[in-house]
Amino acid sequence: MAEVLESITFDHPKSEKLDWWCLEGGSEGLINKMLSKLKSPPSYEHRVTAITEEASTDPLRRMKVSVLDKDDEYFSHVVSTVTFAVLRTINTAGVNMNFNQREAMRALNYGQSIKVGIKFRTRWWEDASITGAAQLGGASRTDRQSRVIVYPSYGLGETGPGVLMVSYNWDQDAARFGSLIKNTESRIEQPEPDRPRSQSEKVLLDQIYQDLAVLHTPNNSNPQEVEAFKRMLIQDTLDFHAFDWYHNPFTMGAFAQFTPGQFSTLYADILQPAGRYGNFHFAGELASHHHAWVAGALDSATRVVSHINMDHQAEGRLASALPRSLLFDTHESAKHWHLWGLVEEA
Repeated sequence: MAEVLESITFDHPKSEKLDWWCLEGGSEGLINKMLSKLKSPPSYEHRVTAITEEASTDPLRRMKVSVLDKDDEYFSHVVSTVTFAVLRTINTAGVNMNFNQREAMRALNYGQSIKVGIKFRTRWWEDASITGAAQLGGASRTDRQSRVIVYPSYGLGETGPGVLMVSYNWDQDAARFGSLIKNTESRIEQPEPDRPRSQSEKVLLDQIYQDLAVLHTPNNSNPQEVEAFKRMLIQDTLDFHAFDWYHNPFTMGAFAQFTPGQFSTLYADILQPAGRYGNFHFAGELASHHHAWVAGALDSATRVVSHINMDHQAEGRLASALPRSLLFDTHESAKHWHLWGLVEEA
C-alpha cells in the first residue's frame, strides 16, 4: 500500500505539484525554528508510562500523563506522535478508544529500513577522472547488498569533505543488512571517528566498500582495479554512521506501511480523535496520506491542531481560523471528521 501511495504522489499525472527544498544545516534547522515559537520548552529524556482520562470539570486537566520518576502532569489534550509500536509500551487503558484504534495500535504494519552514511575526505563520485562518469545528485540501484546509494544534490563542485548515503534499504533487504547494525540507545554528540569498529561493523563496511567499488570502478571486470578502488575508499573515509529503525527502542519500526486491508479498515479511525471528550489524538506520518515523509507528519499536525481548535470554539474559548489538512476537501468535511470521532460506538 505504501508503494501505491508513493506512486500516486510522484508519478500520477494529476498528483500534487511538489516543491523540493534543501534546509541549510539539515532538518534540525526546521525543528529549532518550531521550538523557537514555543512559550514553554519541551521536556526531553523522560519516559511516559501511562495516559489516563480524568473526570474533571476543568477542561485543562482532563488528561493525566504519568512520567517515570516525575510527578503526574495534566493537560487539556494529548497528541501522540510516536509510532504505534512505541505507543503500545505506554499504558493507554485509561483512554477511551474504539476497536479499530486499538487494533491499529496492535496490528498496523511498520516497514523495516536502514541507512548507512560515510563521510569521505573528497567528493570522489563527482570526479569523472576517478569513476568514468560524474555523479551529480540522484541515486544508483543495484541487486547487491547496498541496494540503493543516494548522492547529495547540494555542495556540487566542492572539493570535500562530503557525505554519501551508501545504503538505503527497505523491508527484507533492511532486515538482512540490519543484522550487522548495532544501535545504541543513545549516541554522544560527536562520536570519535577513529573509534574501534565492532566485528559486525567491519563486515558491514567491507560489504559496502566492495559494492561501491564494483559500481564505480570504470573497468569493474578487472578484480585488481576493483580492489584498488576499494582501498582508495577506505583511505578516503573520515567517519560513518549506520542506523536500523526497526531495532531502535524509540521507534521499533521505520514508517507506517499499511498491508492489504489495513488502509480500508483502520485508517479512518486513526484520523479521528479518541477519548471520551476527543482529547487524545494520533499524529505523525502514520496519520497522513504521505507516509514516511516529513510532509505527512506536518500535515497531520495541521489536522490535530484544527481539531483542538474546534474544541476551543465549542467551549466558547478564543479560537482562530487555521489552515486545512490536505486530507479534507473543505473545512466542513474536516469538522465532520472531528465530530465523528466524538461519537461513541454503541
